[in-house]
Amino acid sequence: MRSICILIFSLFGKVLFAQQYSGVNVNRIKGRIYKGEQEFEQYHQLSAGINLIRSLNYDGDIAWSLRPAKGYTYRVVIPGMQFEYAYNWQRIAIHLRYLYEKVEGRVNTPQLQAIYRVDQSTYGLGMHYKWLYRDHLRLYSGITLGSSVQKVRETINGNGYTNTSRVGYGSIQLIALGIQYKFSNFGLFGEAGYGTKGLVYAGAFYSI
Repeated sequence: MRSICILIFSLFGKVLFAQQYSGVNVNRIKGRIYKGEQEFEQYHQLSAGINLIRSLNYDGDIAWSLRPAKGYTYRVVIPGMQFEYAYNWQRIAIHLRYLYEKVEGRVNTPQLQAIYRVDQSTYGLGMHYKWLYRDHLRLYSGITLGSSVQKVRETINGNGYTNTSRVGYGSIQLIALGIQYKFSNFGLFGEAGYGTKGLVYAGAFYSI
């Protein structure tokens, strides 16, 4: 009888310990290595950031901030401010982005002296792939496709001629390398790439 009681208590203790151990693991598998396999959480993410180095001019063709055309100068009034929503699943994230920026351009050539004030809004849909995924650190690459709309106000010096126009064109942003560092639900990120958004971009995000 004593042996039977000891055996019953021993089995009960093992079951209780196994349930407790299993519960701890279940609560800790998100984004962690578990039994030799990587597990990923599914989550929503909101972010905001700013362009640090611009890459395309406001006709979408050359890098004006790096080598503007002769007689043209540019001054950034409002740097590119971007807001993003992303849905993350496994290593893939689908994102929606909105970018607003304002710039002033001056033309000073023998044929023309003018001032251009440009407001630009860019809308994009894209995805990125996390090729390194850790608890706090993620590295990724991706692409965003969309369209940009410019409102241009042109003033010709001398005769006072003023004209306002709107123009739209396709936009693209290649993300060569993105880095996210997550503290808890809040984190910081930076991206290096080429396109409408700029060469270098950084900001903060919040995961839901």
